Amino acid sequence: MPSRFIAVLLTLLAPIGTGHVYLRRSRRAFAWLFGSALAAIAIALSLHAAGERTNYLPIFLAGCAMYAVVFVGCVIDAVRVDVEEPWVRAGWLRVIAFGAFGLAMSFAVRAFVMKRFVEAFKIPSGSMMPTLYNGDHIFVDKLGSTPKRGDVIVFAYPENPQQDFVKRVVGFPGDRMEFRAGRVLINGWQIPHCAIGSARVGAGMGELDVEFLGDASYLVFLDALEYAPAEQGPYVVAPDQLFVLGDNRNNSHDSRMWFNGEGGGVPFANVRGPAMFRWLSMSEGQIDTSRSGPSIREVRLPASLEPSLSSPLADCMKTRPPPERRLPPPSL
Repeated sequence: MPSRFIAVLLTLLAPIGTGHVYLRRSRRAFAWLFGSALAAIAIALSLHAAGERTNYLPIFLAGCAMYAVVFVGCVIDAVRVDVEEPWVRAGWLRVIAFGAFGLAMSFAVRAFVMKRFVEAFKIPSGSMMPTLYNGDHIFVDKLGSTPKRGDVIVFAYPENPQQDFVKRVVGFPGDRMEFRAGRVLINGWQIPHCAIGSARVGAGMGELDVEFLGDASYLVFLDALEYAPAEQGPYVVAPDQLFVLGDNRNNSHDSRMWFNGEGGGVPFANVRGPAMFRWLSMSEGQIDTSRSGPSIREVRLPASLEPSLSSPLADCMKTRPPPERRLPPPSL
């Protein structure tokens, strides 16, 4: 009995399968260890395969439940496994060696999943409010296809590739970008928008709009307390680059300001992937369950704005232009 207790304790505290090594069941130990690795990869692939779903949360929770089943199954198996020679236990050197191998494998699987499939990021600033708030936690699809206009992407900041930024894709190579009173013009074409009303977003007070670009509809905040030039540009997007903006349009360090104010784009090679969904939303310093799970491509008001602006938002979404009016003319 004490040996079984130690085996369960090792399973709970050490890499999965360590308790089975202690019980001299190495084959089972490796089976459970590799099974847990496959479960982690299966979760990442399931999230990627979900595409642009309205709500990712059920898939994410189902994946977590699958991993929990593997873990609990390993614990139960450590209790029920038959031991032919119950008084003989594996040497602690073997147990420690397997534990070290399991830990190294866990880090390797995590790095593999983060590099190839899905990676978690924490939003470090308010430049994407009201879509993403400082403290929101998101997943990024590393297998995602080439970004489209309107996509929210995570990328290596061109001026400091060690730092990750999150912004929205607006311009493509060759596009001529101009800005007038916070409005975006692409090759002389203004992104369609409709006003929702005055709102307080974070510490700012200003106007909340919805913009319609490509397949995306998204909220834009024009902070009246932040200085914004009446006109900016023109900027011509360089080949193999993307022009990106923050949704907090007057308070975002984005393509308009980079390279000492000359402006610049994001090389395609710097793109980590498109943002999928918030797995934890900490908008305005509080957990907001209403925003945890839905795709970032879905327009969602922060909880503090829903009572007063939900009806204007619904009216605004009814004015969504047809597809042919949501894309700019090609660049010259």
